[in-house]
Amino acid sequence: MKKVVNEYQYNKELLKEFFWLYYKPVVILLFVLTILIILLSILFYDFNFAFLCISIMVCCLILSLLMPSRLAKLQYRRLMEQSNGKDVVNRVSISEDKIVIENTSTGNKVEYLISNIKKVKEGKNIFCLYTKARVGILLFKDGFISGTKDDFYSLLRSANIIKK
Repeated sequence: MKKVVNEYQYNKELLKEFFWLYYKPVVILLFVLTILIILLSILFYDFNFAFLCISIMVCCLILSLLMPSRLAKLQYRRLMEQSNGKDVVNRVSISEDKIVIENTSTGNKVEYLISNIKKVKEGKNIFCLYTKARVGILLFKDGFISGTKDDFYSLLRSANIIKK
């Protein structure tokens, strides 16, 4: 039976990357839609509306670039409060049938069936597994203490979560 274990300590940079990975498709979609509206309004000679769209796009881009940092700070503060100021260290154990997330600081454990994983996203330093209930399970790329990144991929392939 294959098993991969990943361990990491939460920090603001890790959480910021997680939130950016989560919101990046929404930001790109809004940006593309706004560009399309601007082009259409210029084609129909409605320059006031084009200027309004440009203003809204700039505000949304500034907000979307600041949002992951703000959410990371809030989540980090919440995690520190829950662990009474101790560093929060998670250990994620992935086997062929389930994923166990253990907070080694508090001893809390949560289990998910591997069949509940809907998609996998890869960031610069993290992997994020998303469940059907929209829960994000974080893995640090350099945090494998048992198994490797290749073992992780083979587990996901055997569960038909990713192809090739």
